Amino acid sequence: MKNCRTFSVLLGLFCLAFNVVLGSCENDDSPMLTNSFLLTEHEFSNTTQSNLTVTWNGADTLLRAQFRPWPEDTSRLELALLVEWSINESFYPLGVLLPTLVVDPVPGEGQVTFEGEKTELGHNLAVQGVYDEEADHLDLTVVSQMTAPEWAGREYTFRFGPGSLKLKHTSPHNPDDVAFAGEMLDIIGEQLGRAYEEMKFVFRGDYTYDWLLKPVGGDYQCLSSSKYWLSIERENTLMLLMAYGKEGAAPTSHAAMDNVYDAFTGGHDVVAFFEACSNAGHLSANYTFSTDGQLTLSVNPYTLSALAELAYQVAQIDGVLTEAQLERFRRFVEIFSCENTNGNYDDYTADFRVLHTSSEARDI
Repeated sequence: MKNCRTFSVLLGLFCLAFNVVLGSCENDDSPMLTNSFLLTEHEFSNTTQSNLTVTWNGADTLLRAQFRPWPEDTSRLELALLVEWSINESFYPLGVLLPTLVVDPVPGEGQVTFEGEKTELGHNLAVQGVYDEEADHLDLTVVSQMTAPEWAGREYTFRFGPGSLKLKHTSPHNPDDVAFAGEMLDIIGEQLGRAYEEMKFVFRGDYTYDWLLKPVGGDYQCLSSSKYWLSIERENTLMLLMAYGKEGAAPTSHAAMDNVYDAFTGGHDVVAFFEACSNAGHLSANYTFSTDGQLTLSVNPYTLSALAELAYQVAQIDGVLTEAQLERFRRFVEIFSCENTNGNYDDYTADFRVLHTSSEARDI
């Protein structure tokens, strides 16, 4: 009996050892999984390179994609997408303002699959992808859905005149300069009102807008008719792509800038106004809403020195101001010139902002 028990124990140990050896052999034959961090080693592109295939809402799109490790969880990756401006302006100017997604890579034999989704500022972006290690190629499918913002489908009218422009300052300044700036804004609004009755922004649910200006006694003229979108990088910031004319016949963005410039200056050479415009072919606008639904915009050209130059030109043309009054404009320009504000015309960070609140709002 004792020998039988000993034999049983030896047989069990033999079987256990055999299984261990067998399992080891099986593991040697297991497939090699692709390291998902190969995705972070370079940029994928179907513009500058040919290592990316993209389907964006069912259509081919020129795009660049870049992965990086997600600091909060090393098993996941961040995916940054850049749609080419030259292509995407034709339907939606996303540019570099796409949300950055966190995706979950799943290593496989010779490939890595992943998916991720993010909703930010009304923009829902979902991606699925397959990376082929041998071909070093990424197939990407993107579904992009936008929720129209609160001002979509509405028209806002902004009038000029005394009290139409307000000063907002975010940093300590000489109180005399601040008080003087407030007084001058009243004069600037009044002087602009001598040349222009009102201005309108029309925002549609398809992310297109019209910027219209009505001279005194004249008809509305279109300053820019193009796309708008929300800034992903900064809260309460609206971006306006500059192009005038209707879709399909719009000139370049710089021509639209010239259109705005010419409308407000009458073609006079006002360098400060041009410097206040974005060189990237778009304008930024900080926006807020009051409880009654009125829209307040702080648009990039509404910088203090630019407005002073505009009103200064209007006053000179009209000849309604004395030399002493014109000297006040000159002081205004000098105080808030590009040199004295370190060239800061960015509404995101500028110490001073000129606020213009709509006098009317209606559904379109």
